[in-house]
Amino acid sequence: EEMLVNLALMKVEYLLRIEELGVADQFTHPGLQEVLKRAVRKHRQMPNEFDKLPALLVSQVDSPEVLFIREEPHLANLNSEGARKLIADCNRKVQDAFLKAQSRQKSAVLRGRPASEQLEILEQIMNIHRDRRDLKKERDPN
Repeated sequence: EEMLVNLALMKVEYLLRIEELGVADQFTHPGLQEVLKRAVRKHRQMPNEFDKLPALLVSQVDSPEVLFIREEPHLANLNSEGARKLIADCNRKVQDAFLKAQSRQKSAVLRGRPASEQLEILEQIMNIHRDRRDLKKERDPN
């Protein structure tokens, strides 16, 4: 999640791609989710001011050091193909974590429910596991 936020602050294209994926809604960390949503909102309001976006966000977060990962050499020297792959990888990891959390939540609710509700919840859990399996196949097609 931190990596995606930092990638979004590196280039407009990365921000737009991450926004297009809609991954912010699946973040488990509410603070990072809010930072990414603010970045998107601010960029829409002032599209020509993208370079000022990180400085603006730093003043609005509790832990500004999270926003400086993009300056580390392994990210600063990233080409567009590498960034595209990293965004895709991070997106899959965030989706997987989101699905895993949903599965745990549904499993916790399952106990003590009437049989009819249990079947519905079990079906939802199966769908979540299928989605996770599909994500893994997408990452590792072998």
